[in-house]
Amino acid sequence: MNNLNDTISRVQALLTLKEGWNGYDALPPDPDAIQHAAKWIRGLYLEVSNIDHAWIEPNVIADAEGNVVFEWWHGKKKLTVYVGRESAEYVQVWGTDIYSEMAEGDVESASIQQKLWLWLVS
Repeated sequence: MNNLNDTISRVQALLTLKEGWNGYDALPPDPDAIQHAAKWIRGLYLEVSNIDHAWIEPNVIADAEGNVVFEWWHGKKKLTVYVGRESAEYVQVWGTDIYSEMAEGDVESASIQQKLWLWLVS
């Protein structure tokens, strides 16, 4: 659970970012998105534990629209999750061809979370 605590701390630290934090016109991270992201990452952590896999600590950043972004890399695979106030969406990448080596979708359900994690670590 220690790695998860580090991740949650980095999510909460996004509250300190102000408008224009990226040197341009970025919105500050939305407090509701931060709250949703903390809840979402706890759920993912539990799903990873349920399928008896090791946790990989994500990179935690904000995007210019005020969302929280989690990123994981494993070999040539990359999983990015964008968490907003009421949604969590993923982009998975395993190559450079955007038509045949990338996929995207909603990642709120436990079954999709497990499927994506198994893909990432395989």
